[in-house]
Amino acid sequence: YFNQSFLEQQKLIRFGSCITLKHVATGKYLTSCNVHYKTGSKKIISIKVFASQTLSNPNSLWIVLDYDQKNESNPIIYGKSIVYFLNKGVNENIVISRNYKSPSTGNWEVSCYEHLIESDSTNNNDTYIKSKETINIRDMEYNNFILRSHEFPFTIGNETYQEVVGHEGRVDGNDKWCIELFEN
Repeated sequence: YFNQSFLEQQKLIRFGSCITLKHVATGKYLTSCNVHYKTGSKKIISIKVFASQTLSNPNSLWIVLDYDQKNESNPIIYGKSIVYFLNKGVNENIVISRNYKSPSTGNWEVSCYEHLIESDSTNNNDTYIKSKETINIRDMEYNNFILRSHEFPFTIGNETYQEVVGHEGRVDGNDKWCIELFEN
């Protein structure tokens, strides 16, 4: 029992954990890059989901940060822990805009701020989020938007990206993300 309990503790997502967020429907990783929309906010498109399954790129790695910086290394609690996702590649937090819409689909722009993690699992009696669980991500700061990816591509320069947006509708399959601990 002790060994099993110890192994379960090692799988918990904690403040300070390095993670990846894999879109369940497409298998693509939430990724940030230093590219700007040409319209809308003209901010960094801090989010693109790329087709590569390679995790060696720091732009697909995220650090789970605590809003108050008081809970360092504590486990993340379903529906209660407010977290920031800091991208290792561009050193920015993810945010869903409440002012600018995506030029390609008219959904809310996502760029690189405060998110509440919710479990998607209906049979999970555990309090803490574990690696490889399916979650939803809501922006709790201003607008309660849900992070979504879908099959809409957009192009900037010669590069095509799979769009990630914020929306206000009900949660569906395009809103599900698999959170995984990244171990070097």
